[in-house]
Amino acid sequence: MKKTIIFLSVILMSSVSSYAQLRYQENITTSANALINSPAFLDATSHNPGNHRHDTATIVGAGLVFPRVDLTTAAMPANAAYAAGTAASTRWRFDGMIVYNVGTGTALTGGSDVVPGFYYYENKTTTATASPTIGNNQGGIWKPLGGGKNTGWEVVGGNTVTTNHVQISNITRNVSIPDGAQIVIVDEHGVMSTIDIFSLCELCRPICETPATPGEMTFITPSTIDVGGTVTIMVPLVSDVTYIWVLPNGLSGSSNTNSITITGVNAGTYPAGSITVMAFNECGGSGVRTSTIDVVVNEIDDCDPPATPGAMTITPNPVNVGNNITATVPHVPGIVYAWTYPSSLTLVGSPIGNSVTFTTTIATTYPAGSISVKAISAECGESAAASASLVAVEVQNIPTLPCGGAVNIGGAVWACSNVDAPGTFAATSSSSGMFYQWNRRTAWAATGTVSGFPVNSHDTGTSWTAANDPCPTGWRVPTGTEIENLWAASRVYITSAQSNSLGLSPARAGYIFGTSSVPAAFNPAVHLFLPIADGRHFSSGNLIGQGWGYYWSSTVSSRTNESYYISFNSSGRGPVTPPTTTFRGNAFNVRCVKQ
Repeated sequence: MKKTIIFLSVILMSSVSSYAQLRYQENITTSANALINSPAFLDATSHNPGNHRHDTATIVGAGLVFPRVDLTTAAMPANAAYAAGTAASTRWRFDGMIVYNVGTGTALTGGSDVVPGFYYYENKTTTATASPTIGNNQGGIWKPLGGGKNTGWEVVGGNTVTTNHVQISNITRNVSIPDGAQIVIVDEHGVMSTIDIFSLCELCRPICETPATPGEMTFITPSTIDVGGTVTIMVPLVSDVTYIWVLPNGLSGSSNTNSITITGVNAGTYPAGSITVMAFNECGGSGVRTSTIDVVVNEIDDCDPPATPGAMTITPNPVNVGNNITATVPHVPGIVYAWTYPSSLTLVGSPIGNSVTFTTTIATTYPAGSISVKAISAECGESAAASASLVAVEVQNIPTLPCGGAVNIGGAVWACSNVDAPGTFAATSSSSGMFYQWNRRTAWAATGTVSGFPVNSHDTGTSWTAANDPCPTGWRVPTGTEIENLWAASRVYITSAQSNSLGLSPARAGYIFGTSSVPAAFNPAVHLFLPIADGRHFSSGNLIGQGWGYYWSSTVSSRTNESYYISFNSSGRGPVTPPTTTFRGNAFNVRCVKQ
């Protein structure tokens, strides 16, 4: 810009000295108003007092004094001295004229933005205008001559950047400028130009960067699956990005993270490259990462038949003829069962479950394997082999007992009367029988006083041995579980009067099991009666005498010298929450079950 000013000065000096048309006046009054209102163009007089210091005749300076003009209000008027429509009337004749502007705003002529400073008028139009008017620039414009407004190249959109020759300011941060793009700029005359992005200064380079292409895909699970199966793929995790996965038709799945679980919908081979992923942030998307191996989705083969059912259990066994047995194998979801069994067993209920019930009709022994079952799948057929009963099932006639029979309740066949003398049953269901200490075969009378009773003496064995079992041959003392199952069965309490009316002799109060209401008649092959017959206390051998019935089990307790038993009175079970234990030196009734 310095060279430009010197060049203009030379021109002006040459113009002043070479052309008489530019006039000047000497001895111009230098007061402010006089100078401003003077028609003179310049004052170069060396004798003007206004150019001397007040205290000396020494010349302190000589310079050009330019007229001061407010270009925001001053126009280039039509010169009345020229005829309208002639070439002399066009403003291009003033091309190169210099003024000092004092206004700030938009020049009335040309419409450029101006601030205080030197401006020159530029107008290269050479075509005459028929009717010049005020405000019509006719191609002319005021331009700054240093100190004025910068050229102000402006980026379309309002942002600017500085290059070697163009000023563009107010760059917006985090604006993505793609590589190789051009910026369109417009100067104050409306002239448009472009700048390659590579020519911009460092500040203009993109601050916001798109993510890098995701790393190689890793298959977390095998890439070969069946229809409906899944495969999981992962790329290295990068923070502050989201991922978009694209799958081919036939595979399904969605994820915006660095891993995706894909389901094989249709059978087929999905080749390497058919699965893609991109990373995205606020600046845009990355390059595309593609899969490098095939994903194979196989049709599901014809299903295999179901496995052979698990081990079979049959309960109760043995069983009295006429009673039911239940055969069971482990349950498998979605499987039905086909059972094979002897014709002398009558199926009760559903024939396709994993557990079926049969009613026995004859006394016989069914050998192991006589009851079997296969598993069946509606889609895949039946199991190749059957599961068969592992042990023989014994169906026996109801024993002939003095009391009339036995009855199956709670999975055990119970004798119809208490044990009397060792190895014998009492004559009737309501007979008290005799009392026994735990794991001892000595019998004690159920009435009166006794001698020789071993007081405070408790057996210390861990089981009721066969040698000490007072039950007749083929029978045994029941377990704790069996007496608990018996009590859990339906039952009803009867008084001694009701006992008498049912024909029980002697008439004695107690509980009938196998029914929840007092029957019209008592049948020892259907009903089981446990009379309240008292017991003898371990500390004295005397009758307890409190209106309770006491019955031993063969199961020992973890408590020292105690075993499980059952006790009851007219109010029900007692004396504490079952199952209950007591000292083995007590003498109680025994009701046997079939071995």
